[in-house]
Amino acid sequence: MKQIEPVNTLKVKNLDPAEYTKTLLYEGVRIGMINKNNLETFQKHLSALLTRQISHYTKGGSSVKTEIAGVLTDGIFYCIDTILSQYENPEDAINKLQTSTLPSLFTEGLTQIKQEINQTKLLYTRLKGNRLKVDVYAYNTTIDDMPLFFKEYNPEFKATETPGMLEYLPCYYQKNLSGIHYMKDIINNLYLENHFCNQFDQDEILTLLNRFAANVGYPSRDLTENIFGLVLNNAVARKLLNDDNASILLTEQEALSLAEQFEGQPRKKCKEAVSQAISAIIVEKGLRWPSLKTYLSKCQDKTVAGLYRSVKQETICSFLSVR
Repeated sequence: MKQIEPVNTLKVKNLDPAEYTKTLLYEGVRIGMINKNNLETFQKHLSALLTRQISHYTKGGSSVKTEIAGVLTDGIFYCIDTILSQYENPEDAINKLQTSTLPSLFTEGLTQIKQEINQTKLLYTRLKGNRLKVDVYAYNTTIDDMPLFFKEYNPEFKATETPGMLEYLPCYYQKNLSGIHYMKDIINNLYLENHFCNQFDQDEILTLLNRFAANVGYPSRDLTENIFGLVLNNAVARKLLNDDNASILLTEQEALSLAEQFEGQPRKKCKEAVSQAISAIIVEKGLRWPSLKTYLSKCQDKTVAGLYRSVKQETICSFLSVR
């Protein structure tokens, strides 16, 4: 018999990371941790805090356009979200919300965001240090233009905005993030990707990019495809062939042999094989960083999907950039 969940049980699935405080309030009301008076008090204090932010933003003014008021309100919630989302137990976050003033929560969040900006700047320096030596416009421009974000990002008034435009993105990133949380995630993941790719022969990576570009019909310099993803696919394919060759460049015969290996196999079998191959690569390359191991596990589903699809559609040579 299915167990009936108590009405007063907080459901984590109802909490939206992108609107954490708002959904936490809704859940708190639903389970009775937050009563009507608490909610009205929160709304009153939020209004007062917004008035204060408008005054600071306008340097003494008392009104702004509705659009700006919305941006300022989002910024307030962003700072508060930064604090409350750190609690492993959402009920502890509700207690923090009810025992703290909104201005103090906002200030605490803003302070932490400023610390995160400094941490992300240091991470960006490391990213520049391990960047790949490839002539790919989107990749290089994205890294070179990142200082624009730090120059224009305004955590006090526009914390949810992400200045600048990223033409090149990592294989995996959290799409629901914004502001400094988003940029830190992007820079960190690109850094991990670079570290992984730097374990392989750089000339082979350039050849792989040229092969992929030739297959899609435009110069490698114009690629927007994730480089790490291409390298991971081919490194996994090489491991699955179970030979002594260390090259990530496969021949047509090798690619077709791999397709035969998985022809008619269920997706689950493919996923198990890819997972084992990635584990073998981690051991072989001495990749000890827990963060990189976690990242590889997040990215493996794309490799599984690509391999499984290419076997079914008989496009394995294209998937592995074979010429």
